[in-house]
Amino acid sequence: MQPHRALSVPDIINDVFRYFDLDHWKHAAFVRDPSATENTRLRSLAASARVCTVFRDAALPVLWGSLGNAVPLVRLLSACIKEPLKNAANGKEYPGIYVFRIEAARVPSQEMERLKYYGSLVRKLDLNAMASRYCERGPNVYSYTVDPSSWAYLQALFDGDGPGLLLPNLRYCALDFGHLSELSLLRLGASPSLSTINLHYPSVRRVSPELREEWQSTIEQLLSDVLPLATQLESFKLTCRGLQLSPRMAASIARAPSLRSLELLFFFSSDVPVGINTLWTALPIISPLEQLQRLVLFHDLSTESPGTPSVTSSTGSILPQLQELEVFGAQNALHLRPLLQLVQSTTLQRFNLKGLQYRDVSTLREICDTIAKCFPSLPSFSCHISGPSETGTDLTMIAPLRKAIAPLLASIPLTSLKIVTSRVPYLTLTDDDLAAISASWPRLRILALTGFDPKFTSKGPARITVASLVKLATGCPELQRLELPSLDVRASHLAPVESYPLLDHRLEFLSAWEYVRDERETAAPIINRLFPHLKVNPLH
Repeated sequence: MQPHRALSVPDIINDVFRYFDLDHWKHAAFVRDPSATENTRLRSLAASARVCTVFRDAALPVLWGSLGNAVPLVRLLSACIKEPLKNAANGKEYPGIYVFRIEAARVPSQEMERLKYYGSLVRKLDLNAMASRYCERGPNVYSYTVDPSSWAYLQALFDGDGPGLLLPNLRYCALDFGHLSELSLLRLGASPSLSTINLHYPSVRRVSPELREEWQSTIEQLLSDVLPLATQLESFKLTCRGLQLSPRMAASIARAPSLRSLELLFFFSSDVPVGINTLWTALPIISPLEQLQRLVLFHDLSTESPGTPSVTSSTGSILPQLQELEVFGAQNALHLRPLLQLVQSTTLQRFNLKGLQYRDVSTLREICDTIAKCFPSLPSFSCHISGPSETGTDLTMIAPLRKAIAPLLASIPLTSLKIVTSRVPYLTLTDDDLAAISASWPRLRILALTGFDPKFTSKGPARITVASLVKLATGCPELQRLELPSLDVRASHLAPVESYPLLDHRLEFLSAWEYVRDERETAAPIINRLFPHLKVNPLH
């Protein structure tokens, strides 16, 4: 029987099998079991590859394109050994969980050619994270893994077979590693084609300082070996717990000049003695990254350090082309200032500051002043402010938001402002604050102010009223999204409907965490006059 004519058109066949790609497949149905879903995808592709050569040529690149486990690679070799995983303490076997390993110095040339062929099809290696592609139920889909000692043997096989790469076309590599030997996989898979590397090291807790130093040195050496090979690397993310961002790490990162996105997330615990000095000595070393546009930094800035340098605005920027900056864990506002001065940029388009601990309004004002000086053309700013560690509220410390952000109001042309507060009773948001915002930033498109407690007066809590909506509607004609902590639409605070301006404002989203109202219908005609293009959302 002659095959259908559609099978003779490669574009049609390739489009069909492209729906088996992980990014498409994960949206196919509601997922209850990530393991069953992923196994179904792989089995369907493997079965299709056995139908005919046309299906094989279309299915194999998809089947091998995304690997969530390295076992398929080592099983291509006849020297691969399968053993049940055993408990290191008592020697008992874990039911249904297997470990594959290679202990061979030589294999047949046909097997090496097969390994190279299938390795050339791999575009994405996302180890121990496949479940997150479907849902958030656990990090591991597979009940089998590779013995980390196998990578040394596999490297020896490639070295003995002449020049070659295991994964010559690899674009994306994500690796969660918990043992030093697991890092050899990245060395083996490193190639010039890599554009994204994501390394996550869970933790070094309750270990000796010697072992922690060994981990630090091993990761530093890994970066020194791998990053210079990835000549097309555009995105690099390193997440470490209990280790430091060292100058040696920064020097290796600086040897990847094509980087456009850099995420350095260093989490610390109380049992790990980490100072702040390494940050200031390491960051300037990445200055050769002239194409870097995005920097995400999580570093403990709460640790007091007598060695923290005094950085002035005249020092200059280490990243003059930076466009996006995200800083997390900035609990100490005093140490945040030199950090911002170090990465100052006239091209920055977005700044996200998360985890800033509130001390007092003057300190917050100083931070805003530093932001205004370091990023004078900043159009988008978002900030999450948490409350002070001590309990109780000192009434003398209460201040309006407009006082804290006065330097921003005076100089930066914002089009997007997001401020979220958590347990900060010292900052208040009233109609006067919104009036100052609408007057200072007429080109605002996004305004999200949430978590603020209302200011208490002799007449009770002073919440946001419809008068602020009028100010924003007339003062910010480009506003598209508005989020407020509260909105008082009681009839006693409203004027006759006809007295409000009839506008053609393009606001599409309006929400308030708390509505104070007599009846919802009271304010609806007024809001409709101000914002006739609002999209109805029953949740808001």
